[in-house]
Amino acid sequence: MSVAAPPLAFLDTRFWVTTGAFVASLLIGAYIIWAVRRWQKDGAARVSANEQLSHYRTLYEKGEISEQEFNQLRGVLGGEIRQSLGIKKKPPEAGPPPDGITKD
Repeated sequence: MSVAAPPLAFLDTRFWVTTGAFVASLLIGAYIIWAVRRWQKDGAARVSANEQLSHYRTLYEKGEISEQEFNQLRGVLGGEIRQSLGIKKKPPEAGPPPDGITKD
């Protein structure tokens, strides 16, 4: 003979303790994930293009990077700085027209 489970098993205290522990662990995990992502975003946003360019200028002056490397970095970071300030890139200067084309 087997004993049948009570029809109202959800009233058992063990069920609620187990469920509560599971839900609590999910909430704690979600909070940890949120906190880590926020920390990563805050850390990445702290170094501005101006600060990076200043750092690379120091490295260039110490001779740790070449002039070519510095100019490439300056071009990239300068574009970011101009973009953040809302300055449009100036058009290339006009040179003499190609042969056969006259200016009216």
